[in-house]
Amino acid sequence: MLLVSQPLTMEEFCYIFQQNVKDSLPQTLAQKIIAKAAQIEEARIGEIEIGLVDLAMIHDSGGPRRVGPILERLGVGVWDPEKLVVITDHYVPTFDADSEAILKLTRSWVQEQGVTRFHDEEGICHVVLPENGHLRPGMFVVGGDSHSTTGGAFGCYMFGIGATEMAGVLATGKIWIRVPETIR
Repeated sequence: MLLVSQPLTMEEFCYIFQQNVKDSLPQTLAQKIIAKAAQIEEARIGEIEIGLVDLAMIHDSGGPRRVGPILERLGVGVWDPEKLVVITDHYVPTFDADSEAILKLTRSWVQEQGVTRFHDEEGICHVVLPENGHLRPGMFVVGGDSHSTTGGAFGCYMFGIGATEMAGVLATGKIWIRVPETIR
């Protein structure tokens, strides 16, 4: 029981009430997946956690041509090539010399990094991932595309990130995340 020497303001009361309600609500699927990735017992709304990535996905447009030079400058490779899926889809079919060069760079980079989960000209990345069994319920996944949240349809916590953030993930296998609020 909270003992207060003077009356609470309405703002103080609401804050304390919200904190107690947040702490007493059951964990959502998103919170459970984030807690597992962060190796903590439970994920609290609004907290920032560091999660271990189960899988990362990049494509030809924002992938190797963007993250490759960053990793090279850092002097590191992909933290775990088995946990990276690379898909060519944005420049397929090729339409000029630049698009051909991007696909050539992507294919070369995949070989250099030892990536085995490479889907070359097989379709749209957000469809290729589940079609090939890369997404499973409970996974903590990042994708180098704004539509990556579609992975949520398969019970994953998946979100899109930019090339700089992806370079950090590919170098370390980790990413920070603020535990999202939930509408109940």
